[in-house]
Amino acid sequence: MEVNRTFKYKKHTFHVEECKLAASYDPEEGEMVQVYWRVSDSLHVFENSFVDDKGWCLPLDGGAAKGEMKKCLACIPALAPYGKELFVYAKADVSLDPDVRSRVTFWAVAEKTERTWAGEPWPGKKVWKKLQRKGKAVIGKKLGRRIK
Repeated sequence: MEVNRTFKYKKHTFHVEECKLAASYDPEEGEMVQVYWRVSDSLHVFENSFVDDKGWCLPLDGGAAKGEMKKCLACIPALAPYGKELFVYAKADVSLDPDVRSRVTFWAVAEKTERTWAGEPWPGKKVWKKLQRKGKAVIGKKLGRRIK
């Protein structure tokens, strides 16, 4: 299985610590492939980046499965700008045929959201600036200096 082991968001590098496939069977939906993955960086190991207890299920059609999903990464200090959250996308192309390589590709995107990853509304811009001063929210050029 091919997996891109690192991907970047601006100057920040993430590492795919673990990515595995598991076959499963659901009487209602038939044969499926579950994709599990975990992401880390130099500051955090995202324990909850496994999708859920069942994993990310892709239905098999003729021995192959394709799909795309996204997962919000809750980073403190924040890596995305004000009003945005950082999402990791995973795109899978899985085949049970040993002659065809399976591939899982990861990338990160900051997307505008109405609420923070904790489900609360975004704080006002003045509060955000205070969080930046305390080191709980970092954006832009400060990010590169802070991590090193």
